[in-house]
Amino acid sequence: MVGLKDAAGTVNYYIYNSKDNSYNLYQEFTFNSLVLYPIDFAKSDIPAGYHQATIKYNDKSLVVYQYQSDSTYALIYGMNVATGDKHIYMFDSVENTLQIYNFEETNALRKSNNQYLLMLILTGIVTALLLVGYVILGTIKYKKGKKSNHKMEDKLKNFKLKTPNDKLIDLSKESE
Repeated sequence: MVGLKDAAGTVNYYIYNSKDNSYNLYQEFTFNSLVLYPIDFAKSDIPAGYHQATIKYNDKSLVVYQYQSDSTYALIYGMNVATGDKHIYMFDSVENTLQIYNFEETNALRKSNNQYLLMLILTGIVTALLLVGYVILGTIKYKKGKKSNHKMEDKLKNFKLKTPNDKLIDLSKESE
């Protein structure tokens, strides 16, 4: 890290990169710390698929809700002591951070899944209707074919053929 002054006289810290002989501005950001008072979840507030678990935080037990038991993320319902606002927070156990849980992505995925489920059900219904229609048409065609064969046999029994010298041939007698 190096302190550099620009033409206006402003001094800033920079990180020197020896590989490409460049300087990048060093910047820090401090975010407010949050003091949270945990509150029990109402059963209706627990998101689908989450189950209750207990984790250790600063040597104290904390009731949380996790999607998977080995997850590094957990949901905590609590009140921000500074503002009095109550929210569901997402706790990251790797970095020990809290953030208000964002339902937008979850709701969008749930809506998308519901649409796919609806399309799957409609496809199944259409397939079943086509199959039933195919079976019905096949049955009708089979029955109609049987009737046609009987009618054809009756016509052949009474069919008489004239030869070029006007002699009649009775086919019903020859086929017997």
